[in-house]
Amino acid sequence: MKDNFFVKFKNCLHRLDKFPQYIDQGIGKAILYGFLISLIFGGILGIYNSYMTNGLINKATTEINNPEYAFNIKDNTFTMAKNPIIINQNGNLIYINDKKTLDDANDIINEYPEDNSYMLVLKNGVKIQSLGMGGNYDYNQVNSKIFNAKEVNNETLVQTIQSAKKYYFGFITIYSIINRFINLIIDSLFVTVVGLIVSIFLGMMVKPTALYSLSIYAATVPFLLSLPIGILYPSISLQYPLIIATAIYVAIILKHIKNDLVNRQRNNKNNNRLNRFL
Repeated sequence: MKDNFFVKFKNCLHRLDKFPQYIDQGIGKAILYGFLISLIFGGILGIYNSYMTNGLINKATTEINNPEYAFNIKDNTFTMAKNPIIINQNGNLIYINDKKTLDDANDIINEYPEDNSYMLVLKNGVKIQSLGMGGNYDYNQVNSKIFNAKEVNNETLVQTIQSAKKYYFGFITIYSIINRFINLIIDSLFVTVVGLIVSIFLGMMVKPTALYSLSIYAATVPFLLSLPIGILYPSISLQYPLIIATAIYVAIILKHIKNDLVNRQRNNKNNNRLNRFL
């Protein structure tokens, strides 16, 4: 009877002897397993990041409703009663200042090197970077794509934020799952190359497809260990540490398989010797 996903997950954490069995099931089963662990771990991180982003949006909305921060966007120019406003939380930055322009954007970003997601609202435009996407936008572009109003003020912005917020939660979660799965598929190729080198040193002949399947299953432990780090330090990229940790685990598994084969050969020889005297 084949192990279900949950049994596989548990065994991939500590049962090195189970990996050959899972590899024999083929690369398709391995990719399906990779998608399921990406669904779990990417989903958890996505939900957490959505929750934290929701708190940031609520804080920003509270600030926007404050009469002290009344603003206006007209004729492609942003003006505000009081600035700057700086909201910096969990690797996310919102920076609002009508005294700065897009020419100053890089200098502002350099002041907050720990933030990998940001929105800069400046005199002549907006600069955005989030979830690997972003760019510079003047207010005519922003108005035509988002507000479609002759004049934008606090009330217009709050209404737009509240309308968009209900979709943002799902978008971040889905993006997190897809991003984790794609990274796993690509990173496993690099781990496979490392596995080929290790197998050569160990004197083993292992098919690249088998090593690729092994790389996906071996990612279980690094995925689990990276989860609390991703929650506590969301701005830190874990791609390279995950590759290194998975490669090390693959090397350990290959060494275990090699030792198991050697022990079996020794036992067979001993049995053959005994059979001669029986």
